Amino acid sequence: MHTANKLAERGRKISFFLPTKTQTKLEPLNLHKDLISFIPITVPHVDGLPSGTEITAAIPRSLVSLLFTAFDLTEPTIESSLGDIRPHFVFYDLAHWLPSLARRLRIKAICLSVVGPPAVGYLISPERKLIEKHLTEVNLKAPPPSFPPSSIKLSAHESREALTLVTVKKDGQGGISFVERLMISYTDCDALVFKACREMEGIYCDYLEAQIRKPVILSGPIVPGPPTSALEKKWATWMDGFEAKTVILCAFGSECILKKAEPLWSGRADFSPLTAKK
Repeated sequence: MHTANKLAERGRKISFFLPTKTQTKLEPLNLHKDLISFIPITVPHVDGLPSGTEITAAIPRSLVSLLFTAFDLTEPTIESSLGDIRPHFVFYDLAHWLPSLARRLRIKAICLSVVGPPAVGYLISPERKLIEKHLTEVNLKAPPPSFPPSSIKLSAHESREALTLVTVKKDGQGGISFVERLMISYTDCDALVFKACREMEGIYCDYLEAQIRKPVILSGPIVPGPPTSALEKKWATWMDGFEAKTVILCAFGSECILKKAEPLWSGRADFSPLTAKK
């Protein structure tokens, strides 16, 4: 959404595909309603997936592959809409089927990575041959052979966690593995876009450009502007219970949900984990 707002600032017209029930959550973030239009998409149901599931944050990791399968079933709807809109570019992340769809419609497919260049280069560089080789924790503890010299190295528990992520199995319904989805998404596009700065991550971008053989474009940090709407009453009331400049918000994303038994530090400070609910 932040990227869409930045493009709209320059007069670009944006069509934003999103799950139906997610639209209400993003509408307050749309700063250019005359240029950014939402296109709600119904996520089809697949066996084994809780009814109405739209996002990964609403389900355990063991069911993520089923959500991917449901997401893949939206391809005909997406193709029909893109055929009507006829944009110059289409931005995507894990829709591995979108580049070939875009080529049929003569649209440029841009892979907008939500993960930074160092992590992408370290974990899923083509020279690791993730699809051909059996990946192990030991393999992941070391970077790929030609990865830029750096202090980046995974510890044992980080390697184990990364392995569970990149080796999500096929769903048994004709789908593909998570690794295949990633590799096709990153290598079949017309260009890769990262929310990064060359001054800080340039060497990793050059490495990826050489490995994937696609242009790597950096957008900069894309920092959102200050909010223009009033804070929800329940949060305003909650904030009023603290003195000014005493509350810290730690945003770890939807994949990492902390519990009360996992405080960031031990001490007298209160710790209140906030989780997203449907």
